[in-house]
Amino acid sequence: MGEKPQTILVVGPGPALRHRVEELSRHYGYRLHYAEDPYAAGFELENTQVDALVCEAAPAYTAECRLVREISQRSVHLPVILFVEPECEEDLYDEIGCASFAVVRPATPLEELHRILQRAMIQRRRPQAA
Repeated sequence: MGEKPQTILVVGPGPALRHRVEELSRHYGYRLHYAEDPYAAGFELENTQVDALVCEAAPAYTAECRLVREISQRSVHLPVILFVEPECEEDLYDEIGCASFAVVRPATPLEELHRILQRAMIQRRRPQAA
């Protein structure tokens, strides 16, 4: 098991998201990098190899939404997981419906969050292998 731990860039985490990703790291061995906001995340993405990005995105039209849109427009096949409050989800799809991302909620079980991340990372690797 000499496999390198997968790295997640966590953008602008509030307390609930920070707790969730730290719990994820403890249980599944992810390495976490933090960016205080989407602008710092842009710098991190240019200077650090990450396997997925997780951020809070509520409400729509936020800097986080612009970051997700920019990632998809650059054709960077980086899995993006958005941590969303249920009441903001509809607006989010309207704003960044063209982007490729997965939505999780504060109540999403830890095992399911791990499965979503793994599935997204496997799908990311497929286009690179072709």
